[in-house]
Amino acid sequence: NHAQFGYLKIKDIHLDRPIPVHQESGTTIEIHAQVLERENEIQAVAVEIYSEQTGYREPHFSAIFELDGHSKTETIDNHLKQRIKNIIDINPKTDLYGPILFQGELFQCIDKIHELYYAPEMKKGKCLLTVDYNKSNSQFFKSAPKFNNQFFVDDPFFIDSVLQSMQVIIPQDISLPQLIEEMELRFGKIPQNEQGITKSGIVRIDADHYRGEAEASNAKFLLRIKNCRLKILD
Repeated sequence: NHAQFGYLKIKDIHLDRPIPVHQESGTTIEIHAQVLERENEIQAVAVEIYSEQTGYREPHFSAIFELDGHSKTETIDNHLKQRIKNIIDINPKTDLYGPILFQGELFQCIDKIHELYYAPEMKKGKCLLTVDYNKSNSQFFKSAPKFNNQFFVDDPFFIDSVLQSMQVIIPQDISLPQLIEEMELRFGKIPQNEQGITKSGIVRIDADHYRGEAEASNAKFLLRIKNCRLKILD
C-alpha cells in the first residue's frame, strides 16, 4: 500500500547476470515478489528479476527488502567536513567516466575526490568523495512520465555512483558488484544539489574478487553498503 518508504534495508543482494538493454528495441523483464511472514514487526519481501535474454529461467537479480524498519538520524562529524576541503586534481567527467568508469550520463554523479590511495603490498585502499544526490532524477522523469516522478529507492543514480566509488580505488582491475550482504537507505524529500560525503574501502580477497564497504550521508539521507563482493572482469 506504499509507493515509497523513508527507510529501507535490502539484504542478500545477488547480481548474478547483467540485463543488457537494446538502445532501440529495449528488453522485457519479469519481476517476481513474494511477501514473507512478518518477523519482529518487520515486513520483508523477496524480489527476483528475470529477463527474456535467458528465457525467464534464472533470476538476474534477487534480494530481500525489509520495509518497516527505522534508522536514527546521524550527523556528519566536523573532522570529516574538514577533510573534504582538500580536493585531488582529478576531474571525474574526463578522468574517471570513460577511462575507468563506463556508466552513462545519468549515472555520472561523482563530483569531487578528496582522498584516494591503494596499497599494492596490502592489496587494499580507501577513498573519500562527494557524490551528487537527486541530480539526474528530474532529467530521467521528463522522458519517462510513467514513473510518476518517483523511484522506490528514491535515487538509483546516486546509489550506483556510490558503488562506483569502490572501482575508483582499483582502476587496474575493472570489476562489478556481484553480491551485497546489506544495503541500508534513509531518505526523505531531498532537494536538488544536495551532496553525500562518501567513504569507501576495498580489499582484495582472492584472485578474482574484492570486498568493499561504502557509506554516503549528510543530515538528510544515508546510504550504507556492507560487505559488497566485486568480481574482476576478464
